[in-house]
Amino acid sequence: MEIIDAIKDLLQNRILNSGAAFYSSSATLRKGKFLIIGLNPGGDPEIIKETIKDSFVTFQDPLYNAYFEKWKNNGELTRLQKNLQDLFSYLNVDLKTVCATNIFYERSKTEKGIPLTSLPIYKSILEKVISVVEPDIILTFGKMPFRILTELVKPETEIEIIPSGHGNWKILRCIARLQNRKIKVVGLPHLSIYTLYNRPKQLVILKDFISNP
Repeated sequence: MEIIDAIKDLLQNRILNSGAAFYSSSATLRKGKFLIIGLNPGGDPEIIKETIKDSFVTFQDPLYNAYFEKWKNNGELTRLQKNLQDLFSYLNVDLKTVCATNIFYERSKTEKGIPLTSLPIYKSILEKVISVVEPDIILTFGKMPFRILTELVKPETEIEIIPSGHGNWKILRCIARLQNRKIKVVGLPHLSIYTLYNRPKQLVILKDFISNP
């Protein structure tokens, strides 16, 4: 795929670091309604040895989707996986058909370990992914992905704050534009901590925003 070659060229030696590029299969790297963007792969890079380069092989499997893998030893879903599976089931969309990626491909145990000096490179990569997928809706989770994304796709409406139903955490949304295309952007609290699937009021608000012209 031409875009993968371009991404590899931008990554250079970073491609050999522990991490992952996409959480969905190569079949989703095409025009689609949704794009999911997280921050970066979690876990200990000293223990999880799969490299970004390896992940480009893994995602060639048309059945691959990390959100359906057994991340826990007991086989139960993690909160992140359950959130996304339930959200897209509620939206009546097959999650396995949705392109899912991260801002940064390199793995770190905490946010402090993220290679922020590489952000210009990853912004270029993300812009290429968006240009291929041409999403109508981008869903981010975590504060940093929404902030970085809205530096890339410029909001043309005021960023609206919606109560998340959990303390002072917020759901953010706006209409943005990239390359003369209108994109709806939703910023959710981090879905490995926040529970969206048991908040019917927030689900209705999200569905209305996504469904309305």
